[in-house]
Amino acid sequence: MCSDEKKYSKSEILEKIHAERKIFEKSLSVFTDEQLILGGVIGEWSIKDILAHITAWEQRLLKWVKISIVGKEPEDFPDTMEEVNAMNVASYAVDKKKPLSLVKKEFAESFPQAVQSVESISEDMLADPEYFKWRKTPFWVMVAANTWWHYKEHQEDIQKAIEKFKDAN
Repeated sequence: MCSDEKKYSKSEILEKIHAERKIFEKSLSVFTDEQLILGGVIGEWSIKDILAHITAWEQRLLKWVKISIVGKEPEDFPDTMEEVNAMNVASYAVDKKKPLSLVKKEFAESFPQAVQSVESISEDMLADPEYFKWRKTPFWVMVAANTWWHYKEHQEDIQKAIEKFKDAN
């Protein structure tokens, strides 16, 4: 996960989300469906598994935004990296059984939903670290972690996979 001390406006956040997703999606275009399902990109994970993983976190973001906007605290928000890792393991167990076509469909559908969710949040909600009492940091940090920082993090894995497949040929 990336870290950033800057305070972002909503328009800057949306610009970063779109820019990093575009870079991520462009790099995906070089892979065949056969390459997307080959394990070993991150441990045993394939690119398909990375797409499902990103989708899972975007969907969590959607849920947490909806819950937070109505003044409630999400019961499943992870407080530690151990909890994050446990959520990743649980999601992987479900998503690895999905066919590539479904993972690609969910990945494509999740992004506009995530953007719409961020668009629904006010500037104050995003920037004020005191706005949501359950948050220890401004809400935009959670948005970044589940969108543009996440795309950037896994973009590095995708670049390694590009090199790996290039070297194999």
